[in-house]
Amino acid sequence: MQKIKKIPTEQEAYTKISARCALAEIAPQDAMRKMSAWGMTKEQISIVMHNLIKADFINEQRYAHAFTHDKFEFSGWGQQKIALALKQKGISQTLILDSLKEISSEAYHNLLFQLLSEKKRHIQAKSSYEMRGKLLRFALSRGFEQDLIFKTLDKLSNVEEFD
Repeated sequence: MQKIKKIPTEQEAYTKISARCALAEIAPQDAMRKMSAWGMTKEQISIVMHNLIKADFINEQRYAHAFTHDKFEFSGWGQQKIALALKQKGISQTLILDSLKEISSEAYHNLLFQLLSEKKRHIQAKSSYEMRGKLLRFALSRGFEQDLIFKTLDKLSNVEEFD
């Protein structure tokens, strides 16, 4: 016999989501998806979301900035990958651009150089052409811009000539 799932009340949903928000930032879309999975109606979800936003448990701008910081600092993601992930979370383009501005250009370039230097040590290639191709694909998969990758690969080649 199947157990019938109890649909939480608006207050129960508010309590559950606010407790989760106290631990980590949550995208508004994720909170709504969670409540929808619980079987709540659109009207109930709307009321709970209004209350969560009013109490500042859910803040789209704060979420975008925290997500950008964490993915850049801890996951080594480039701006394109971060922007795409935020877009998929339903974050507005304005907030995405605003959060990406917090990444300093110098830190961004240094991260890419560091990632490519480290990756180069672990790649086996028969030619420098093959090596560049593998490093390019790696950096693109991390969400870095192609022109910046080429500049960094050239810089990496020049540094190694003097080693």
